[in-house]
Amino acid sequence: MNKLLKLHLGCGTSYLKGYVNVDYPQESHTTIKIKADKYADLRTLEYPAQSVEEIRLHHVFEHFSRQWALKLLSSWRRWLVAGGTLIIETPDFDECVRLYQQSNLPYRFKLLRQIFGSHEAHWAIHWDGWGEEKFRFVLQKFGFEDLQFKKVMAYYSTLSVPKIGGVITRTPFEKLKNVTGDRLPNITVIAKKSRAEIDETATIKEVLKLSIVGKETKMYSVWLKEIGL
Repeated sequence: MNKLLKLHLGCGTSYLKGYVNVDYPQESHTTIKIKADKYADLRTLEYPAQSVEEIRLHHVFEHFSRQWALKLLSSWRRWLVAGGTLIIETPDFDECVRLYQQSNLPYRFKLLRQIFGSHEAHWAIHWDGWGEEKFRFVLQKFGFEDLQFKKVMAYYSTLSVPKIGGVITRTPFEKLKNVTGDRLPNITVIAKKSRAEIDETATIKEVLKLSIVGKETKMYSVWLKEIGL
């Protein structure tokens, strides 16, 4: 029996032992040196059904449009074994919006970067926003269960936040008294693949329809066509 895989998608500089680390080739990056096992656009990856035990992404998922995010979720669920783990970390859109209302102008600029991306490369744009409520709704629709959420204020991803004196520089929301410096809201969801039978195409269409405004039938058709549906 083949050993189950563990995938670290959009690995950047954080190479994880025991995982297949995947990212764009080095020429697609402008400020960091990539170390990966496989260089590819994540949308082109293919793995056999039930061949993966864990998939993790840290500040990657928000770089996909709403239609591609749903398409990727359906693929990842198919690759995972029952009980397999999906870990996704993104900026916490809900908390960014809340903090924006009570922050000074300089910090608002940082929050806007957290929401919309860093813009130093063609991929460095955030196409969608994610928070606990949305993650919970969408992942449960795709047949994930046992959802756990972690929310922290960090300078970067919680996978690679800098350490000062051996201590990771991050603070849970509930202990944060005053927002200072460059710490920004992040949310991580950890979910398990259930044994439920899911109609992937129907689920994608159902969730995607929620973003239709008015009678945008042509818009909806364009979204579906882009992901081959």
